[in-house]
Amino acid sequence: MTTSSFSESLIGIVADLSRDLPVSQRYRRLLEAMLRLFPCDAAALLQLEGEQLKPLAIEGLSDDTMGRRFRIDEHPRLAKLLRSREPVRFAADSPLPDPYDGLVETLDHQLHVHDCMGASLYIDERPWGVLTLDALQPETFDRIDPVELRTFIGLTEATVKAAARMALLEAGRSASTRWPGRCRKRAGPPRSSAAARRFAGCRRRSRSSPVPA
Repeated sequence: MTTSSFSESLIGIVADLSRDLPVSQRYRRLLEAMLRLFPCDAAALLQLEGEQLKPLAIEGLSDDTMGRRFRIDEHPRLAKLLRSREPVRFAADSPLPDPYDGLVETLDHQLHVHDCMGASLYIDERPWGVLTLDALQPETFDRIDPVELRTFIGLTEATVKAAARMALLEAGRSASTRWPGRCRKRAGPPRSSAAARRFAGCRRRSRSSPVPA
């Protein structure tokens, strides 16, 4: 992809950062853009939850993938991605098992010799998850520009932050709707009836007392 075409393709991603979109739609649009920008057949966005990774969006993988949880200690490729702050590309004949075997949209659902790469995602200097790319043909990723890939990874991290920010705003709006009284400043506690009577008595005595000369 030429530099101008790449820049034009990023416009939609940048525009989405300020749009109030459902999280699932925001991430799906992100992966759709990635498949347009880079020569890959499958992509996934996974969030770190404790010792496992949870898929939040997928393209080119079976729907069953969304219900899976990938334990890091059981998937060495995902573990290697998390340990690196740079994109990682695995050799086409890597002996490491692929986490998506049985989940790809091919005739036998298996990933044989293929191109596989991914990158860790960090939010506020903390590991958040990973972005993965798979191509069924070896050497497909030879055509990926490293600078363009890093740019997309940065936009992915920005998209994650935007989704979190929008979720907080939505939670605030929901709270305001559910408990409107809590969002208004109260004028002060009401006077008790006994205090009110004492206050009224003081006012009457004050009015009847002579004003000193």
